[in-house]
Amino acid sequence: MEPEQQAVQNITAFFDHFQIPYKIEELPDDTFLPGVTISGGAVVYDPTKLKYPGDLLHEAGHLAVTLPEERDQIFGDIAVEFPHKKDDEMAVMCWSFLASQVCKIPVQMLFHDGGYKGESQYLQQMYSSGQLMGLPLLEWMGIARREQDGRISVLSWMRPAVSEESANN
Repeated sequence: MEPEQQAVQNITAFFDHFQIPYKIEELPDDTFLPGVTISGGAVVYDPTKLKYPGDLLHEAGHLAVTLPEERDQIFGDIAVEFPHKKDDEMAVMCWSFLASQVCKIPVQMLFHDGGYKGESQYLQQMYSSGQLMGLPLLEWMGIARREQDGRISVLSWMRPAVSEESANN
């Protein structure tokens, strides 16, 4: 099996295990990321057009850091369609890196040279060295936390709803 096919298989098994919604559908050629988009609260991908398997995790990260009541509303190019969510990008990258570790996806496949505005090498180096840009946001969102011994614990792969009690703290 080709590494890209194995990566997709590992990622969809991760989605299945942690109940991250996804669909396989034919997509148009003009999706923001080749062969993958977000629609109806799910990652949607077209296996015939998917160019970079790591993009599946990146798009899932957008769903993961979005409040449950808003997930069904996001779609397409998040930064263009929902400018207020542009600030989530650091959390999305950190989430996708943590997920890539579970899926056994190499950091070079996640932060590939075909994206990340020419910063893929920098992101590969930073995350590989343990500098988890975006982790404080994931902690604030109730998704992950750094333990006293330095390990990262994922509390929930999908952002939990905000309770009245946590909103007042």
